Amino acid sequence: MKNLPDPGPTMQARIKALEQELAEARAHNARLERLIAQAGVGIATVELDGQLTEVNPALERMLGYARAELVGQTFEVVTFPEDTARQRSAMADLLAGTGDAFDIEKRYVAKDGRLLWGHVYFSLVRDAQGRPDFLLGVVLNTDRQKRAEQEREREMALLDRIFKNAPAGFVFVDRLQRIMMVNPIMERLLGRSADSLLGRTPGEFSPVAQGNQDDFERQLAKVLEQGQVFHVMGLPVRLDINGEPRLEYRDLAVVPVYGDDDVLTGSLAMVIDVSARVDKERLQAELIESLRALDRAKDDFLAVLGHELRTPLNGVYGFISILQDGLAGGLTAGQQDLLAKVAASADRMLAVVNDLLDMSRIQTGKLVLDLRTVDFAEIARAVVAGQQVAAGRLRLTSDVPDDLPVVVADEQRVAQILTNLIGNAIKFTRPGGSVHLWAKVAGDALRVEVRDEGTGIAPEAIPTLFHPFSQVDGSATRTAGGLGLGLAIVKSLVQAHGGQVGVESEPGRGSTFWFELPLAGPPHQTITVP
Repeated sequence: MKNLPDPGPTMQARIKALEQELAEARAHNARLERLIAQAGVGIATVELDGQLTEVNPALERMLGYARAELVGQTFEVVTFPEDTARQRSAMADLLAGTGDAFDIEKRYVAKDGRLLWGHVYFSLVRDAQGRPDFLLGVVLNTDRQKRAEQEREREMALLDRIFKNAPAGFVFVDRLQRIMMVNPIMERLLGRSADSLLGRTPGEFSPVAQGNQDDFERQLAKVLEQGQVFHVMGLPVRLDINGEPRLEYRDLAVVPVYGDDDVLTGSLAMVIDVSARVDKERLQAELIESLRALDRAKDDFLAVLGHELRTPLNGVYGFISILQDGLAGGLTAGQQDLLAKVAASADRMLAVVNDLLDMSRIQTGKLVLDLRTVDFAEIARAVVAGQQVAAGRLRLTSDVPDDLPVVVADEQRVAQILTNLIGNAIKFTRPGGSVHLWAKVAGDALRVEVRDEGTGIAPEAIPTLFHPFSQVDGSATRTAGGLGLGLAIVKSLVQAHGGQVGVESEPGRGSTFWFELPLAGPPHQTITVP
C-alpha cells in the first residue's frame, strides 16, 4: 500500500477548520432538536401537499397520538372537517406567493374524539434556490382560553338579551353621570329614543315631578360618590307623550357598579312602571275610607236606634207597672195573663236594645269595664237561678265549686257573658234535653264551659259564629230570635278581660261554648274597651 502524501500544513488547517464547523453544526442541530422536543408548544413540519413529516412531543400530548400515528398523514386527520377548507385555502395563498406566513384558529380532533381549539402559525421554508420546500407549523393550545371566551360571549349575549327584554327599564350611567346604555323598556317609559338619551345626564330630562327633583338628584349623586344604594317606591313622574301631559308612577332602584379592580365605574338604575298599582292602591284606600265612614255611620245609627227604642220602652214599662199595681182598676185573670205576655215581649225587646247599645259602645270604644275582685261561684249561682224559668222543661244544672279562686273582673259583664251563653244553649236545645254549666281552674286561668244537647253547629258556620249579626240559622223560617249580637258581645267582653273564648260542636250532638278569664290582675281598676 502506497503511503499518502503529506497534506502539508495548509491542508491540515483546512481539514481542522471543517471538522470544527461540522462539530458546531452538529451541536447546533442537537440544541435545535432538544429545543423542539422540549418546547411547550406543538411543532410540526408539513409537506407542501399537507402531509405531516415531523411532530414534537408537545403536539403528541395535545392530540393524544404517537409520532408514528401522525407522520405520513395529512393535516386533515387531526382537523375538524369544517375547518379543513380554510387551512387549504390559506396554504394555497401562501404557495401562490402572497406571503411567507399565515395563521389560523381552528379546531383539532384528538385521538379520543375531543375537539380542541388551537391557534397555528405557519411559515414557508425555502431551499437554497429560494423555492418553497416545506411548511413549519407552531401550534398553541388555546382550548381553555377559547372555551372561556365562548362562555363569556354566551354570558354577554344572555345579559344583552336580559337587558333588552327585561320587563323593567334599565339605564347605566358612568362616573360623570352620562347615560351610556338604555334598554327599549326605558325608552318607552321616558318617551324618548336611545339616541336622544345617550351621552346626556339624567338631570337634563328627568321627568321626576316637581318637589321631588332636588332630593332625587342628591340621592343619585350619593350612589356615584359613596356607593350607596338608592330605592324609592311610587315616585311620581310627569311625562309629555305625543304632546299629552301625563302623571305616572315608578318604582326605582339605583345600585353602584364596580369594575374588576373594585373601582366604582357608574350606576345602574332599574325602573318599573307602577302607575296601575298606585291607581289601584289609591282606589282601595278610597274604598277603605268609604267603608270606614259607612261603619262609623252604622255605629252611630245603632247608638241612636238603641236610645230611640229605649225611650218608648220606658213608657211601656211604666204603663205595665201601673196596670199590674191596679192603679188603673182591677184586672181579670185573663187580663193579667195578657199583661204578663206584654211584659215578656217588652223584656225581649229591651234585651235586643241593650245588645245594640253594647255593640255600639264596643265598636266606638266607649264600653267601660269596672274591674274588681269578684266571686265567680256566686255570680254563676245567681245567673243559673235567673235562667231556670227560661229553661222550662230543660234540665239546667251547674258544677261550679264554691272554693274557686276569685277573679278580677266586671261582675255585671261576667253575668252578661254567662246569661248569653246559657240563654243560647237553652234556645237551641230541644225539650227534655239538658244544659250544664261547668267551671274549674286551668293553669293561671278560670275555665268555664256551657254544654248543651242541642242541634249542634255545622263546621262551616263556626268561623263566623262570633261575628256581629251572625246567625247559625239565618233563614227566614228560623225559630230562634235575636239579632245575632250575643256571641259577638261575649267575645268582645271576654277579650276585654284578657281572656279567650271558643266553641266545640258537632252537628246533632250538641255544643260546648267555653271561655277563660285570667286569675291574676290588679284588684280594682276601670278600663275602657277599645
